[in-house]
Amino acid sequence: MARSIYGGLKYIRGRSGVRFLHTIPKQRKKISGVCSSPKFLTPNPNTCQPHISHISMAGSKIVFREYTNDDSFTKLTDIPKDVSEIQVALTFARDYDGVGSTQGKFIPYWDTAIVNPDVIANFKSKYPSAKVLVSIGNNKRHFPFKIDEDRVTAWINAATESLTRIIKEYNLDGIDVYYEDIEVSNPAIFVHCIGELIKTLKLNKVITRASISPNIEINDNFYRSLHQNFEDHIDYVNLFLSVVENLTGNTNQEEVLEKLKPTLNQYPPIKRLLGYSSIPPPPIFFVVSKILLSHSFINGISLKVTSFSITYFPPQWILDLLQSPLAILGSCKCNL
Repeated sequence: MARSIYGGLKYIRGRSGVRFLHTIPKQRKKISGVCSSPKFLTPNPNTCQPHISHISMAGSKIVFREYTNDDSFTKLTDIPKDVSEIQVALTFARDYDGVGSTQGKFIPYWDTAIVNPDVIANFKSKYPSAKVLVSIGNNKRHFPFKIDEDRVTAWINAATESLTRIIKEYNLDGIDVYYEDIEVSNPAIFVHCIGELIKTLKLNKVITRASISPNIEINDNFYRSLHQNFEDHIDYVNLFLSVVENLTGNTNQEEVLEKLKPTLNQYPPIKRLLGYSSIPPPPIFFVVSKILLSHSFINGISLKVTSFSITYFPPQWILDLLQSPLAILGSCKCNL
């Protein structure tokens, strides 16, 4: 029996498998170009608006991601001029077969009758910058991530094999990890399993994109450690705003920004995407997204779709908002 530390995770490896002891926080790398102070916007004391003379999205790589289980992504028409990469995340592939867990053997649960390899190939031919990901996970409390310690190695092997097969069959580009319900005895189990899965798919050149999609409520226990231990293999962190789903017209942007900053500041700006977990998102989501995009504090946005053949790509007023000067957004203390 050997006691080891791997990727910041302490475990004991024996004949019965891997037993995790606890998570050891990995030393964070200093991120070049990231402001050490969370108050990265300097408001004008006279107007309470941020200075915008330095704002420019020209030449930046902005990502738009759509989560869907149908072919709505094939009907995209008006694409914002600043979007340099379209991502489609197919929801979901799960290691459940309708009866119970298949222990890492993933099955596609999007509408495979209309989203087939030919449809994906035609879409990517039409939009050369497009990347199509398989999203693994669960919606709310259905199909949780649930693995016993003695099944860790077997789960990683089965997940790698089954997802490699799906990715190659559908000509996909990457993987998105979107578990909202995680039922494990130790967070290190989730970190190790998902981290090793992503790492292996990357090193085997099966994928070129890897994304994790936490919400604020579960980020600290699971996803933050996952990124710290496997950050070299994770390209995007898509933060879903499930904690502020009940936004109304009376909610101001400062309240939303206050909720976001502790979590967003844990990840490099170049990796950050901002998503909304219900359909449709409220207008204030786009206002906040515009503020953060304009200051390069996030790298893109994501939306969910349940359109069944009618795209939910943002209507023209949203596109106009995302491309408009920050000044139209009104007073913002932006005390990030």
